[in-house]
Amino acid sequence: MKMRLSIALTVLLMCLLTFPVFAYSTWQPESDSTDNLVDLVVELRSAYELAVTNRAASQNFLGDLEDLLLRFEAFLFGSESGSAARTSYGVWSEPVEVAYFNRYAGTVSEVGKIVYFRVKGADNGRVWGTQIYTNDSDLATAAVHAGVLSVDQSGIVAVRILPGQAEYEASKRNGITSNSYGGYDVSYEFVAYDESSLLILNPGHLGDFGGFVGQTLAFQVTGSTAGTVWGTGIYTIDSDLATAAVHAGLVKPGETGIILAEILPGQDSYASSENFGVSSRNFWQYWGSYRLKNPH
Repeated sequence: MKMRLSIALTVLLMCLLTFPVFAYSTWQPESDSTDNLVDLVVELRSAYELAVTNRAASQNFLGDLEDLLLRFEAFLFGSESGSAARTSYGVWSEPVEVAYFNRYAGTVSEVGKIVYFRVKGADNGRVWGTQIYTNDSDLATAAVHAGVLSVDQSGIVAVRILPGQAEYEASKRNGITSNSYGGYDVSYEFVAYDESSLLILNPGHLGDFGGFVGQTLAFQVTGSTAGTVWGTGIYTIDSDLATAAVHAGLVKPGETGIILAEILPGQDSYASSENFGVSSRNFWQYWGSYRLKNPH
């Protein structure tokens, strides 16, 4: 079975690389690649993404090739449906919502759950407890106290919601002094997680992740053409993520998939274009950007 798949992939790869198109920059295979099935699929994916970038074939051809690629990738790496998806990067987590910390980290009804927050480390909030904190302790300051983040560092933190404690101990750690307290009804503690496997539910746009410049995050999205997008290749940080994913050729409208978003600084300008049925708009200088990639 694998031998037949290898032969089919080789033929497809040759067809793609020799397809007569205008202004197609030559794709170069990896110098250290081997002739196993996994490497062939990975290299075919690279060639496909280059073809999409250069618009080196018709949309129908690229769409058919993408369908075939997804079938091969599902065969090799596992289906992306269900509770977790296996890719060449590893196994993704359950898709999770990453919320913004407002006033309380968790409620009584969430005791036992692990919840995720986007936080920028701070040193000016009030904190009660050590390792286990009252749920009204400022999460950004507690994260520094616990050594999870440094001051002004942006990150995603995971906390387990715990029952209330009889008392909370004061301490000084990492430049933060926490307070003692008596009985309280809800608590939380920080828990470690594998950042490379975290899969985030589509937040709509990435404006709330503007402080994550230089980081690459994984999102589960369902392709859409209904949102507004500014840019081509690099998009403004407030561009609709699901629509940008279709424009970038990573998912089709209505198709659910996993994409990687690299958070970038703002650009001086953003070019408009029409790709895969989505018309992006141009824009001048903006404060934040992102670039999308396929995780395979």
